[in-house]
Amino acid sequence: MAVFSALLVSGCIGQGGGTTTPVGEPIGVEITDFAVEPSSVFSGSTARVIMNIQNNGGANMLTDPALSTKPMGLILLIAASDWKFTSGLSNESWVKVLKRADPATGQTAGQDIFRWSMTAPALSKGQTRTDNIIGRIYYDYETVARGSVWIYPESERDSATAGATFSTTDGPLKMTIKVDPDPPVLKQTESFTLTINLENIGTGTVYKNGTAFYNNTEDKFYYNIDENKKNLVTLEVNAPGLSDDDKCSGSTEELLGSSTQSPKITMYCDMSLNSELNAKQNYPITVRAVYGYYTEKVGQVTISGK
Repeated sequence: MAVFSALLVSGCIGQGGGTTTPVGEPIGVEITDFAVEPSSVFSGSTARVIMNIQNNGGANMLTDPALSTKPMGLILLIAASDWKFTSGLSNESWVKVLKRADPATGQTAGQDIFRWSMTAPALSKGQTRTDNIIGRIYYDYETVARGSVWIYPESERDSATAGATFSTTDGPLKMTIKVDPDPPVLKQTESFTLTINLENIGTGTVYKNGTAFYNNTEDKFYYNIDENKKNLVTLEVNAPGLSDDDKCSGSTEELLGSSTQSPKITMYCDMSLNSELNAKQNYPITVRAVYGYYTEKVGQVTISGK
């Protein structure tokens, strides 16, 4: 199979009881439409491919750390090597970042459209062949949970009633957070457990962020995701006033399970106080899961020789 590629712009609130519950469509950046027209062509005729993309998640596409306007990701159009491009861009960088919709500011979901024209391969008269044409997108994305936990000193155990609350952004990687015990009643030497559940609920594949990209210096596209880079998520935990005893922040975690089993992982992070507590206090916590994601759609076209 020959690969023709163009660089992609580099993808619900629930609370109560210390657990996040995403609301809405469990997706990030999505191929909303993919069409090969016409569906039947003669050898030497032109087939046109149209791909519409939209960011339906709760985050903006992530950009290159060295260049905030350059997104991390790619678009590939995959077809048999005997198809020939007549229009459409191949191996070209793209710099438009697709942003999330924001009702508060009136910002609509970022979207883009890509078009290609290709000449059908030569077949002998009477021969027919049906080919798959695949549109695939790679992008770096994040799912973020923000919330807080009330922590009580031992002297206020009887009045410890306020539970933790978290909200999570929508994306193909679902995150839920739980605090145990909830609420925590702690001395400085004690800890509570922050349980982080991650699950791929989209139709695509998670991979290590920063793996698929266009290298300007080399004028080269990187999109072959090694098996040891699949299902890897980078975790960041920010909790001012608390210690991340298990060093969860900065760790790279692997989702377990096949693509048909919704790969997932549960992490248990012990959190302790940085200083002695004399009265109940509210501590903000932000958990950020950073990852790459690819998904695709398939169209078909039948070629007849002449």
